[in-house]
Amino acid sequence: MRRSDLNKKKTVLIVLSLTLVMTGCGKMENDLTKGLGAAEDIEFIDKEYSPTDVEDVSTETEKHEDTDVYEPIKNTDGTSDISRLKDDDYIAFCRQDGRYVFDISTPEQLASAVYASNSIGDELIEVEMNILEDIDLDGYVWEPINYSWDELVDNRVKIDLITRFTINGNEHTIRNMYISERYQGGFLGNVNQMNVCDLNFENAYVSGSTVGILAGEPMGCYFENCHVQGETMGTDAVGTMIGNDIGNEIYDCTADVIVNGERKTDYLSLTAEVAARTEKTEEIWLDEADHPCRSEDVSACGIGWLVMHNGRAILLRNAYNECLFDWHYYQNVFYENGEYEVTLTQRATEGVDVPISNTVDITVDDDTEFFY
Repeated sequence: MRRSDLNKKKTVLIVLSLTLVMTGCGKMENDLTKGLGAAEDIEFIDKEYSPTDVEDVSTETEKHEDTDVYEPIKNTDGTSDISRLKDDDYIAFCRQDGRYVFDISTPEQLASAVYASNSIGDELIEVEMNILEDIDLDGYVWEPINYSWDELVDNRVKIDLITRFTINGNEHTIRNMYISERYQGGFLGNVNQMNVCDLNFENAYVSGSTVGILAGEPMGCYFENCHVQGETMGTDAVGTMIGNDIGNEIYDCTADVIVNGERKTDYLSLTAEVAARTEKTEEIWLDEADHPCRSEDVSACGIGWLVMHNGRAILLRNAYNECLFDWHYYQNVFYENGEYEVTLTQRATEGVDVPISNTVDITVDDDTEFFY
């Protein structure tokens, strides 16, 4: 099927690389509205929400001996406080015309937004979170927001709805967030194509594997003017703001974090720290059909094809048994005309994916043929 035929369809097929427009996020309006245009304005009914009584679920706290981080004692059933704090009436109130719009001022409202976001399942829905006040989570056991379509991409499922997820911090601060023993842990867990602006974290504590205070393993996300302070602990991919940074756009962010007992301020992710000392020793090239190719001598586990578009990662594909990447099977990923950059990455012993090769460029235009 030719690209020109695809353009005649009424439905835009999209999995990743989304168009998101956020008020107050600086560079985004120019960079991220290319190709698909800005989102349509949606009118909302002006009504007030009176929250129902929420059961007090705060727990006792105990102070770490060596840090200023307060560690809430876990609930006896081992779960987080999200399901106890969430307000079903508030969630229903925030559901408007096929999208969620959360105006958040309290821990209960934030927990409701996290619960709703993690309960979306296969439904594609736009989510917007607006933080309107500083929020103190002292005494609560928190859990990450997880919002990822990696499995759908791997299965080559065509998605016919533009999906957006935006968090506007409005310069406010979330304090005393506590997340313990999580894989892909942080305020955000395993997420892609999200946008977070103007949000701060103070005295946060996150432990586990592949963790960071803001995000554990984000891919193709946009972060601007976010600042984190606290402590992270764990085994693999333990970072400051981000654990494993896979092709994200990051602007004007800072981190002051104790990582496994060592204070770090120079890097925003463990990926950036490891990449700075990793030499790019491999070479990739394009064959006559514009397929990225690698040498058969690269036999290490954990290598992958990383595809970037408009400054963001849109695909990380296993290249262990693949010396040639036939991207013509991925019309749902290469969905718009333009340049795409491909790099070979490798999973380092620290648990993060770092580039190990040069970059080759792929051009998609109206004459590009896809197999399906």
